[in-house]
Amino acid sequence: MKRSAIGLLGKGYTISQERFEEYKKRIPLPLIQLVLTNYCSHGCWYCNQGSPYILDKSSVIDSMGESAYIAEVLKLAGQCTCEYLLFGGEPLDHPSCVNITTALLERGHTVKFQTNGTRVARLDDLAAEHPEWRNRIKFQPSFHIGDYLLKKDGITRITRYIQEYLPRMARCGFKIEMIVVLTPHALKDPQLEQLLDIVLKRVETMDVDFEYRLVEYIGEMNGLQYPAAFTAGETARINYLRQKYQRLLDGKNAEELNQVNNELLLQGMPCFNMTRLIVVDARGNLRRCKTNAGILGQTAMCASDSIAPARCPSPVCTCASMGFGSSLQPHGISLGEYLRELCEESPQPQTA
Repeated sequence: MKRSAIGLLGKGYTISQERFEEYKKRIPLPLIQLVLTNYCSHGCWYCNQGSPYILDKSSVIDSMGESAYIAEVLKLAGQCTCEYLLFGGEPLDHPSCVNITTALLERGHTVKFQTNGTRVARLDDLAAEHPEWRNRIKFQPSFHIGDYLLKKDGITRITRYIQEYLPRMARCGFKIEMIVVLTPHALKDPQLEQLLDIVLKRVETMDVDFEYRLVEYIGEMNGLQYPAAFTAGETARINYLRQKYQRLLDGKNAEELNQVNNELLLQGMPCFNMTRLIVVDARGNLRRCKTNAGILGQTAMCASDSIAPARCPSPVCTCASMGFGSSLQPHGISLGEYLRELCEESPQPQTA
């Protein structure tokens, strides 16, 4: 029995078996995330994925050897065409990044870089030599307004980002999905919308496919745990900014955005990304979502394994914190459509 999209969280609802089978067929690309290094020169205070204090940029790539590493991460795809997300730290800081990218593209996969944008010139030659690959490469730069605005030279850093790094990314000709982390401080700053608008005006002068990914801050600040600590006013502002700046998926409307946030895929909700997501960290550990699953080169695993929706173990959506919006978004399934198909938890989708 279908229910309203609103007010179902934590009440044991899932999708029907019939709809699950349909969604399985529509999932286009499994996602394999490669942490190339834990080093990042930026050191944003809220980032848990990299640090400038990790002076050693090496990782499992160096202990295994570049060729062996490439062979093993290609095995993870199995017979599937996958999207590889290269991140860290700053992935372009690792010397093997370009060679790894080339190997993945030669095998027909797509590649996305989650980057601070400062080292994208390393890809200039690849972009010039292989224009046929441009539709299979994306930048997902992090525009750290929430961090910059707290620094004395914040506006200078933002200006440099817009005037120098953004044009460098556009010059490569790859799609840009810019992540903006909406911290409590950023939400209160009157310059926030002005800066987002400046970026859009700059992009209008470039020949590039661009969109924002506005993500709410997830983590601890001043003894409060976010996103649960966001006030009603802050949540309303987050939704307003998403409506204004993000391309909305089909089925999302203002009412849903105002009443439902990234809390949708919480503990107990069926998640598709977890079973189509493989993470290789900088030490070579394999994970599916937050679950340890083995070691690269020692554990047999591939993205073409049979799938079933898994119960999300996280109190907040990890996928949202990585800029996906929700675990459904990279699979072309709209949030509104998913909500409309919610039904009482009986029967359960069967494990494939």
